[in-house]
Amino acid sequence: MQSSPRCHPFPDIKYTTGRPNRATNIPLSDNSEAKKAIAKCAGETYIGAPEEKKVKSVELASNVFWVGALDPDLRIFDINVKTDYGTTYNAYLVKGEKTALIDGVKSGFEDQLFERLLPHLAIEDLDYFILNHTEPDHSGALGKLLERNPNLKLLCAKPALPFLKNIINDDKVSVEGVKDGQLLELGGATLEFISAPFMHWPDTMFTYLVEQKILFSCDGYGAHYAPFDDIFYQQNDEVVDHAAWYYYDCIMRPYASHCRKATLKALDREIEICAPSHGPLNKVEPKRFIERYLEWTEIKRLSERPLVVIAYASSYGNTGQMAQTFYQQIQSSEVDVELVDVQNVPAARQRDLYEAADGLLFGSPTFVNDAVKPIWDSLHLLSTISCVGKKAAAFGSYGWGGQAVAIIESYLASLKLKVHESSCRVRLVPSAADLDDCRQFARGFSEFMLN
Repeated sequence: MQSSPRCHPFPDIKYTTGRPNRATNIPLSDNSEAKKAIAKCAGETYIGAPEEKKVKSVELASNVFWVGALDPDLRIFDINVKTDYGTTYNAYLVKGEKTALIDGVKSGFEDQLFERLLPHLAIEDLDYFILNHTEPDHSGALGKLLERNPNLKLLCAKPALPFLKNIINDDKVSVEGVKDGQLLELGGATLEFISAPFMHWPDTMFTYLVEQKILFSCDGYGAHYAPFDDIFYQQNDEVVDHAAWYYYDCIMRPYASHCRKATLKALDREIEICAPSHGPLNKVEPKRFIERYLEWTEIKRLSERPLVVIAYASSYGNTGQMAQTFYQQIQSSEVDVELVDVQNVPAARQRDLYEAADGLLFGSPTFVNDAVKPIWDSLHLLSTISCVGKKAAAFGSYGWGGQAVAIIESYLASLKLKVHESSCRVRLVPSAADLDDCRQFARGFSEFMLN
């Protein structure tokens, strides 16, 4: 049965399918008309800030409750991620003979968490706090929880132990690191811990409620979206679909290979509800975004042959001439090659090419003892994709100094790319002998990449 159409306050915004472009919105915190539209969507009259709306805990299944917090006015997450629709900090209470809280909320939102917990149990009676991830938007309530319940037992993945201990700074607190596949019996409810490292921190794990088939997937398969009418995903909701892709693209994409491994593990389980740490829960299509992650994390090959991308910026054409020489030489080898003038190729296209590439060459002239800004902007795209182990090198022309090449090489090495030990620099205008050196360098880099 199809769900009723979801009301969105900005129906004129167009979203693409597959890989949507980023959408922009009226900032809700600055626009009362937007707030009124959201209130109308929820069948209410707007009388103040969205956080004034009282949302009770939500029962997901017998003795399983959403008890998280809404943050609808958030517009930037982690300094650089736009959150046009706010976000949620999802926390879950599982009750058996013993009780467990799975994930928490950001500091400042403890009151929402406690208000939703209290109808079900006293804070002092909570047995376990399971931290699927220790980032502050998950662990921010820990201090106030421990104030009210100093006997609370904390469970986390073993790699999270040093993080958690540095958050609580109290050796008297009971903390246990769990391993992949370990079970916690609550009495009538069984929790399985599933290791999911680097999705997107090394400490990440999922928690799976065996009897109810609920996957508490931490940051995986979530979205920065604060629902104002229903915490559950509604079928074919293009706004949430876009938010889920954008969330993956900004936060998970640098760890694509790790996300893929964790996703394959998740898909081994029967799942009736996917309950992430941010955004709507999914029970109508519980594997929708899990399966999307398989699509999004797939290695994007442009051809069957290895690919070299030559990215450069050139002020007077000298570095550009070097790049063209590399391009012509590498074209004659057993690899494909793409030439990218970073000042004229959109950043999104650069990023996709770098993700697909096996080898990367970056060229910059030296200006004021540094690489030029367009190259730095392009290099910084590497930290937003999975690039560890790719083969790389640097080149460039210079008048004096010539530090740009070494600076680029150092940056590439810091991102754990394998940097060719040989670099290529030319003073001012390349001579015929310089261009021969460029061809030799290109041959050497091709061999380096293929080995």
